[in-house]
Amino acid sequence: MEFFTSLSIPAPALNAWFVGGVECVGGLWLFIGLWSRLVAFILAGNMLVAYLTVEEDRAALLGVFTQLDPFLKADPFFFLLTSAIILAFGAGLFSAMRLLQG
Repeated sequence: MEFFTSLSIPAPALNAWFVGGVECVGGLWLFIGLWSRLVAFILAGNMLVAYLTVEEDRAALLGVFTQLDPFLKADPFFFLLTSAIILAFGAGLFSAMRLLQG
């Protein structure tokens, strides 16, 4: 929570719990393949906010077309990439949603 406070995020305690819940529950749902595209969309938005909130990551995001390396080395990159892949292709053959749909 101190990290959220240091970034001047409004209601840092509430945001820390919300983001932690989204990442924990959303990550679990992605892992089992439940509501994958919806969760991937929410997590992609979460990672874009993470890029925009931290000053170094914001510079990396805004300069993605001029310097790609800082964007690729930023902490949110792999989470954003994973979310984008699942948004594009879905959860796959061995997912809970596939089993529920029959």
